[in-house]
This record gives sequence, structure tokens and C-alpha cells, in this order.
Amino acid sequence: NKISFVTVSEVPDFYEWVTGGELVLTTLYAFKDHKDLLVLNYTELAKRGVSAFGVKVNRFFEAIPDDIIEIANAYKVPLFKIKRETKFREIIQAISAEINNLQTNLLIEVEKHYSELAKIALVSGDFSDYIRGLARRKGCSVYCFQGDLKLLGNCQYSASGNAAQVSKEKLEQVLSQGEILQPVYHDGQHIFPCVTRGQVIGYLIVADEEPLSEKHTLMAAQLTTFLTMKLMDQLAIEQKILTSLLDELLYKRSLSEE
Repeated sequence: NKISFVTVSEVPDFYEWVTGGELVLTTLYAFKDHKDLLVLNYTELAKRGVSAFGVKVNRFFEAIPDDIIEIANAYKVPLFKIKRETKFREIIQAISAEINNLQTNLLIEVEKHYSELAKIALVSGDFSDYIRGLARRKGCSVYCFQGDLKLLGNCQYSASGNAAQVSKEKLEQVLSQGEILQPVYHDGQHIFPCVTRGQVIGYLIVADEEPLSEKHTLMAAQLTTFLTMKLMDQLAIEQKILTSLLDELLYKRSLSEE
């Protein structure tokens, strides 16, 4: 389980103060004279999504109570036995450092991806250039479709020659239920719509059956923004060409009918 916070519980109603994602450390002091409250507290903690329990033994309890073991097994919450001489502050410091390092590294990687996208934008790279970085980092196929589902770019990690067509057909299945303006997941595809002024002008598809990590979700959001800008530029150029052609047809009377 992913640990977002480390906390210490020494009150019998600690479950009221969690939000999920915590490693809960305890000596079970609050239950040495109130064992009847132990099951309620740890059942509620498990239900509310704590990541793990850590119980110090040979302090107020010689061993982890069977009730806690049963609750941990029932709700699949990892349970750690902590030696008496171990200081909670050492555990908190070590895990908090790992969390901070993870967040720092995440920001560094996301910033690096953004810089790569900005460089591609400066040299007017094509759609495949934009999506290649995310495909490499995620290790899966990534596609970009225009609003009319024309394939604009792809970076495939699939041996199947018709993988892009399969991706398009899955996208059509989603759109048959109505337009999407927010990211959705469907049948092994994470779909990110490129939206401007309430209108969808394209789609980024990350083909992966596994949930996207926070890092890859942020990168996909970055990529969607750059793809949206490129699609807007492309539409503006097409509009200018069509306007120019219409002007020629309507007002250049010297042109031959053909």
C-alpha cells in the first residue's frame, strides 16, 4: 500500500481523525484498560483506508492481539510488529524522508517532461514527436487522434500491426455513449480529451490496463495541453487556407471557371 502520512494513535477513537493513506503506529496504550474498544477502533481504521498498522510489543501488550491480526487479514492491511526499543520518531523520520524524496523526484521528472515538450513546440515537431516521451516513460503505446478520429501520431509498443485501429475502435465505443470532456478509462485505454472552449478537438490515448501513477497522470495532462495547442494551430492554418480559397472563388472573376 502507498503511505502518504505517518501518524501515532494512542486514543480509542483515533479512526475519527484519519483520511486514508496513513501508517498508524501505536503502543496500544489506550486499550490496556479498554480492550472492548480495540476491535471497533481498528475495524474503522481499516474501513477508512489506512495503509498499514505498526504495533509496538512488550510495552503495554506482550504480543499483537489476535483481534488486530484478524482485522488486518480481513481488510488486507499490512501489519508490522515493532520492537520495544525502536523509537517511533526514527520510523517517522525515515518514512517521511522517503515520501519527500519521492515527491521531489516526481516534480523533477515531470518538469523534465515539460521541458522536452516545450523544445518540441519551439521546433514545430509533429504529433508523434510529442507523444514519444510519455510512451517511453510509461512503456506502452500512445496515440493521438483528431476530433474526427483521424490518427495524427502514434508511438507503439505493441507487436500488433493493427493496434492503432483497435485503439480507434475502442475510442468509438466510448464516444457512442456521448461526448467526453474529462479523462476516462475504458477497456485498457486512458482517454484524455483535448478541449478548447468547450469543444473536443482531439484525443490522447494511453494504452495501458494498469492505473496511471500520479507521475504519469501529470505527464499525460501536460501532453494533452501541448497537443491541444498544436491542434488549435493546425485548425487555424486550415481555416486560413479555406478562407483564402473561398476568397479566390468568390472575388477573382478573372480566373477561369475550371
